[in-house]
Amino acid sequence: MKTLSYLLVAALCFGMMACMDKDYDEPDFSKGAPYGNNNIEATNVVTIQELKQMYSTVMTTDFRDGESFTEVTENLQIRGFVTANDVSGNIYNEVAIQDETGAILIEIQQGGLYGYLPVGAEILVELKGLCVGNYRMQPQIGMPSKVSQGNNAGKDQLGKISRKQWQEHFRITGNSKIIEPEVFASGTTKTTWKALEDGGKLGVVENVKFSKGSYYNGTTTVSLPFDEAAQFANPELNNSISWYFVEQPTTVMLYNSNYSDFASALLPHRTVSVTGIMKRYNDSWEIVMRDINDIAVVGN
Repeated sequence: MKTLSYLLVAALCFGMMACMDKDYDEPDFSKGAPYGNNNIEATNVVTIQELKQMYSTVMTTDFRDGESFTEVTENLQIRGFVTANDVSGNIYNEVAIQDETGAILIEIQQGGLYGYLPVGAEILVELKGLCVGNYRMQPQIGMPSKVSQGNNAGKDQLGKISRKQWQEHFRITGNSKIIEPEVFASGTTKTTWKALEDGGKLGVVENVKFSKGSYYNGTTTVSLPFDEAAQFANPELNNSISWYFVEQPTTVMLYNSNYSDFASALLPHRTVSVTGIMKRYNDSWEIVMRDINDIAVVGN
């Protein structure tokens, strides 16, 4: 019996050593990625900026005033590098991609997107059959949905792509590149970013301090003091929290989800620089951190 046990252990060790000899660090895309549609071809690729120009009307029309999205009916593709996903829970059912001309958000009814769409991965997206437009004035790609509650209940708006449909509309190219954030604003300097051209980009708000916060409780907006107990979000409130900056009181706010894995972390009381996805929400800008590493203390 002991001899058999030794043989089994020896065989297991040999198998492990054989596996260690193989290179598993770099994925092999020669036969296609295990996710998405490897049959998608780059037959009519446009830049993200060109896409926004082509569909500028629906991307800049409030859903309360008219058509805020339309279906793409021609063979048309974009390609871009992933700049944000749902790895920390602060971003939900969404990835951001960016090329050399601009950025756009893709809404997907699926969790765990970071597992196959890590930051830096390049994807080719077939747009035919998907919809492009805006959600609360933020340009994005999705599918039709209805407003479920409130004064606008029943109205058409741009929503999420189903998991099954999404898998048919993208291809992982195997290329990778880490996009560096662009400065949205620094201190009290006014931003020059525009909703259509710049919405969705990876940006950084530099040299700012927090001032106050707020959240919506379903009926009204509730103010929060920026005190020693101030957290990025508060799971007990069951809602997201927006924090404002002293130097940019009306230009941009930091949006945090109570589902993020850093929701209960305390906010810094010193000067910080915050990196994240710059999203338009109606008339305001939101910066959405990808994880806790997107904030850095830079001064007193």
